[in-house]
Amino acid sequence: MTGAEEDRSTAVLAHVGAVFLPVVGPLVLWAYQRKNEFVREHAVAALLTSALWVSGAVAAISLDAGRLSIDEQAISNRGLVGLLALFAVILALVVVNAGRARAGRPPVVRW
Repeated sequence: MTGAEEDRSTAVLAHVGAVFLPVVGPLVLWAYQRKNEFVREHAVAALLTSALWVSGAVAAISLDAGRLSIDEQAISNRGLVGLLALFAVILALVVVNAGRARAGRPPVVRW
């Protein structure tokens, strides 16, 4: 593998790591590849995307858990639907950014 191909693979790994190891995966790759601008840019995008996912999940769970209602199942279902919608948006962003990394292009959103 050439250096450019390895950089692209590492950048893709940062985005995939954001799904399976939120915050930790991209942070490790960012620390490991800080001198490589392309990988660093993708690792930071993956890190902030996964931080958005984790903070959204915590907010959805805490808001849902804090409500008191007679119909607790309906509240639980609304929280789950919101969490799944957030996950779908984050997953779409990860897939698009991973595809851009594989093509050697910068992430969609530069943080």
